[in-house]
Amino acid sequence: MNIKWNTITWYSKLLAIIFFIGILPAWTFYVGMKYQKSKEEVTIVNPQGVRDISTSKQKDEVVFLHRDNDVLSLYVINADGSNKRLVYRNSDSVNSNIIAAKWSGDNTILFGAMRGGDWKVFSIKSDGTDLMLVSDLEFDTDFAVSQDSRDKDIIVEDVFAENEYRLSYIESGVNKKIYSVSYSKCEPSCPMGGLIHEASFSPNKKYVIFDQGKDIMIVSTDGKEVRVLTEGERADWH
Repeated sequence: MNIKWNTITWYSKLLAIIFFIGILPAWTFYVGMKYQKSKEEVTIVNPQGVRDISTSKQKDEVVFLHRDNDVLSLYVINADGSNKRLVYRNSDSVNSNIIAAKWSGDNTILFGAMRGGDWKVFSIKSDGTDLMLVSDLEFDTDFAVSQDSRDKDIIVEDVFAENEYRLSYIESGVNKKIYSVSYSKCEPSCPMGGLIHEASFSPNKKYVIFDQGKDIMIVSTDGKEVRVLTEGERADWH
């Protein structure tokens, strides 16, 4: 009995040694590789379903003015060109035009319009609700008057030597051209103040939105993407 017991014990020890030296490390390596692979798959797939934190609080909507029957009314459109909708149409008996508009907080738009023959500042929700008079005083002309650029780092130039209007922006002190349009685009003649105006950055600073003639345009800051958003003017991207 002692010899048989010692033989079994010797074989048990040998099997144990083989298991711990050969099988266990291989099995552990296999399990570890499967885990790492699944972890890598999650790492690759997950960002596609998560919005960039820097843009998660930004709205992809543009407020602008559009001329309906020769009267400028307030509109909103998605930055991808979809869901264009009327927000407000003024009906003042003296002047029904809305002459300026900009975002102010979440879903709220400030705009200038006439009421009883006097220019006032109003606020309204982007769905057309909660119209409110903000000020009884005539608003600051800076709010209403057209500007070449609404951002100090964007430059709009009339480059006579090259017969073009040019859009540039300043990055790290360097003036970088991103878009230009030839004088030949003006029909029959270029408007006073130039063909490009009302230029401003998108919320994430990767695009510039601007007016070109009767159209609202969007161009990427690297100049590689440019498109017409919609017909209108005085756009503000929120």
